[in-house]
Amino acid sequence: MRGSVKVQVSFLLRLIEEIGNSKKKAKESARIDGAKTWHDIGKRIGIYSYATRNTYKDVWMQFLNFCREEYGVKDPVKLDAIHFKAYLEKKIADGIKYSTFQKHAAALEKLQVAINVFLSTYRPDIKKSMDYSKDIAEVRKKAQKLLKRFEGVRHYQDPQKVLNFLDGNYRLVAELQLRGGLRFSEAQKLKPFSFKGNGVIEIKGKGGKIRTVKIPLELYEIVKKRVDDGIWYVKKETYLNHLKNACKLANEEYMGSHGLRWNYALNSFFEKTSLGVGYFEALQSVSHEMGHNRPDITEHYLFGVKKKRS
Repeated sequence: MRGSVKVQVSFLLRLIEEIGNSKKKAKESARIDGAKTWHDIGKRIGIYSYATRNTYKDVWMQFLNFCREEYGVKDPVKLDAIHFKAYLEKKIADGIKYSTFQKHAAALEKLQVAINVFLSTYRPDIKKSMDYSKDIAEVRKKAQKLLKRFEGVRHYQDPQKVLNFLDGNYRLVAELQLRGGLRFSEAQKLKPFSFKGNGVIEIKGKGGKIRTVKIPLELYEIVKKRVDDGIWYVKKETYLNHLKNACKLANEEYMGSHGLRWNYALNSFFEKTSLGVGYFEALQSVSHEMGHNRPDITEHYLFGVKKKRS
């Protein structure tokens, strides 16, 4: 396969993109075709969301660049088990979070699917089918032992102090996450028609799920004007760098932008229960506010791990 890493990745992604199609139907078809485990299903289905596509694209770019620089391998078809293992072992050595490691491992599993589609479609003369799942599983076991899995809560102790060291759109995005529980991607996708009046904005979240969010009116008006004026774009990497620097200045441990959603969940839940709303009702309400369905997702934000019921 010729071309730069960017060209190769873009081509491979197109081979297995199924955005807009039903993932549920694809899983059902895979089971009918004989897939019995989640791993078997994963090898038979494509990519069904932009978020997953972007994650895979990033990892594939890193991986293929790594293979070029460390092994001189420029053609993805020539990749072997040693390359997959070496890349993941380097990630362990870098000390990334276990959850991040899992994303890299999952992306490499899907890369094999894309390369196999390429081989069967364009190079049937090459008698090869990639399946290095066992090798990846070996490194995954090592990662489970060596990488510390985070099980605590990730909210900020004093989020307002952190926000005080931000300005411009960076401050406003952080405010939306803290006051409205928005994901960064949701805040970034706001359009003029998202604003419904009286502090209510309409959000298109994961899976295209629509929900409405109420935010302070002053914040609503400022953000609305910026969106209307076309000066709302914020690059995620730059935003996170500003947030990280604000945490340093505020003497707060950096918890990422998602940490502000943790604060929102805590504040909203305890506000509701203080007003007499029942425990499970409050859980469900906060879950919906944040774009989830199950109430136990809120428990994850409150306690860090799912709370065991007696």
